[in-house]
Amino acid sequence: MVAGSDAHTLRRVGRTWTTAPGRTREEFLAGVRSGHGLPGGAHGTTATVAGDAYGVVLRYIASLVGFGPRDLEPAKRAACLAFAVASAPFQFIPWLMAARSKAGEARAVEQLTNYLVERPPSLANPPEGSKIEREPSVPQKEREPFRRASPSGV
Repeated sequence: MVAGSDAHTLRRVGRTWTTAPGRTREEFLAGVRSGHGLPGGAHGTTATVAGDAYGVVLRYIASLVGFGPRDLEPAKRAACLAFAVASAPFQFIPWLMAARSKAGEARAVEQLTNYLVERPPSLANPPEGSKIEREPSVPQKEREPFRRASPSGV
């Protein structure tokens, strides 16, 4: 199992990571490949994802009214500001998109968790130097593959 921040803004970079046994890059990757990777760190929520999106939008609008970088000519800035005002009733959309994405992610995590609980990963190939005893592996054709949740959630 691996983890990653999937950061869309700099303040979220490095908040989630993967740990695995090993002292070198090769040993670490061997640990991940053999199923000994563990996720760590903070898990993003709907609020954090939507907050990042709204932060970008608000910084953009602030720059249009004179706070921050002024890289647009006055006429273009006025047009963009008019569009921002006209689109204000639709500014709930980033929140809905974040909520939908996180709900799908939660379903996938639940499905993977159930799969792993029912069929723990084989320790047939522990990283070199580890003190993990080898267990017989389940032949590939007998394993049920992990499947991505369908869009309908069924």
